[in-house]
Amino acid sequence: MFDDVLICYSNNNKPVGSYECRVRDDEPDVQGLFVRTSIRSLLGEIHNTTKLEAYLTLSLETISQIKVETILMNGDVMEKKCSIHLIENMYEINSSESVNGIIKSSVKKQLPKLGSFGLITESSDLIFQRLLAKFPPMVPIEVIGLDLDCNLTTVSYINLGERNVFVGDNEIPVLGIQRTVHSQRSLPLSWQTYFMEDGHMVLRIQVGSPITIKVNTIPERFRKERYLPRPVIPNVVLNWEDDLELYSRFLDRKKHLL
Repeated sequence: MFDDVLICYSNNNKPVGSYECRVRDDEPDVQGLFVRTSIRSLLGEIHNTTKLEAYLTLSLETISQIKVETILMNGDVMEKKCSIHLIENMYEINSSESVNGIIKSSVKKQLPKLGSFGLITESSDLIFQRLLAKFPPMVPIEVIGLDLDCNLTTVSYINLGERNVFVGDNEIPVLGIQRTVHSQRSLPLSWQTYFMEDGHMVLRIQVGSPITIKVNTIPERFRKERYLPRPVIPNVVLNWEDDLELYSRFLDRKKHLL
């Protein structure tokens, strides 16, 4: 369906890494979408690599997702891994953290499919944001997603409007979408992403991060639009009694969902 290749830049506009995202709907023996992303960066003595692979249905339901983040620093190798698999009517989520191959923490949990229907994972978000850029009236919107620790939480999207950005010597119009993950155990995390009219990502900024991800050449426009239909976000049913903090946040933001 599409490929995006961008460069990671430091605050002084020096290239420090790369970002690649690939989405395919023609993988052998796969009835749906295959998503693969990779981010590599080197800041000072810190080498960071993040890889994600996932299989989705055409309605953006996650069948499986595996994300691995590796940090090399001061001779140590730290790895954070999270996997999500849909097995019958349950999502099985496994997360772990290790240092130099020694597991320091490991968590396993299950979410019933009924309770996580409409769940927007990190992989499905890569397509979902492009759909929001194609249908701006849908924004602002909130959905149920996962935080960095694979806990259920709310994820909000707002429209940043249109602006022009320079790519080399050329100026092109883009539309911005801000995604915020409202983690239950830490401060919210926000990403501002800008898309061309055809859906190519040209700029992404994580608020507070020293790295900006940007294209260095204008992507070739899609010859034929192959977007999925306009997404329909269902009403999500969760077991609020088991998560009072999430319920409280939902009430505070309920008016934005209506």
